Amino acid sequence: LPVAKIKGVDAELQGALIVHGAVTRGVFGTHQARQDVTALRASGVTYYNTTGIPIEVTFTFATGAASVWVDDVVITGGAGVTVSSTRAGLTFTVPDGSSYKITATFDKWTELRSVN
Repeated sequence: LPVAKIKGVDAELQGALIVHGAVTRGVFGTHQARQDVTALRASGVTYYNTTGIPIEVTFTFATGAASVWVDDVVITGGAGVTVSSTRAGLTFTVPDGSSYKITATFDKWTELRSVN
């Protein structure tokens, strides 16, 4: 078969794939940096990832319980995570276009987000 150039979002490939140049768009962690968004976030509020690529959320909390939802599905287990005397942190990935929220008295909330 002749060499073809593909411009599109989806492609099915049978055989070898040779890439000339950089493949960066949509690669998790590429052109992203950890950003402190503590002052911009609140417990129990639903946020949306509209960045076009997945983001990673990390938050820390000292005591009490914490639950994490992505697209209205609890991803921390049935009742969440409970900490009685030490600090804990949770990290989770949010796909593009998904909603996310936590319920916790958090100390810090950071996100691995796109940098422009």
